[in-house]
Amino acid sequence: MPPAFSFPDGIPLSLGILVGLVLVASLLDLIWRRIPNWLTLGAALLGLAVGFWQAGISGLGLSLLGLLLGFALLLPGYLLRMTGGGDLKLMAAVGSLLGPRLILYAFLLYILAGLAWALVFGLYAWAAQGAEPPFGRYWAMLRTLLHTGRAAYVRPKASEAMGRRLPMAPAIAFGALAAPLLFAT
Repeated sequence: MPPAFSFPDGIPLSLGILVGLVLVASLLDLIWRRIPNWLTLGAALLGLAVGFWQAGISGLGLSLLGLLLGFALLLPGYLLRMTGGGDLKLMAAVGSLLGPRLILYAFLLYILAGLAWALVFGLYAWAAQGAEPPFGRYWAMLRTLLHTGRAAYVRPKASEAMGRRLPMAPAIAFGALAAPLLFAT
């Protein structure tokens, strides 16, 4: 069933909002290393409103479930201080626009894109800027996991390649935009 409201060329309203959201969030994250609350909250509310507009209470429920799932997927990383609060709220807003099924795919694609992005960023900072490589810290975290069976996050030193904030909104944008293209039915 087609959405109740769409742009003239057939693009669903939620996809149009999604594209705008992730582009603006990526740009702001790259420039200021922050994703503002007004952007994520506004997009989440729009996602819920569009869900209700397109499918009534069931659409609102799916948008809300997508929002909660997007939030829950990044919450462990946030609690371990591996993910920023803006990224957490951005993924929740994306979830309100994609719904619960597509946010799972978007999350998996974000993880893959984020790993590649972090590797390129770390290697560039190490090779071109003389920053300390993160591999010793990663080895210490892996050793702790293998010896105790518990995950332990070791914060990077300021001199380390990953000691600076890494803007992850572009990786979230990749997952959010690729998921509907690859997995929409």
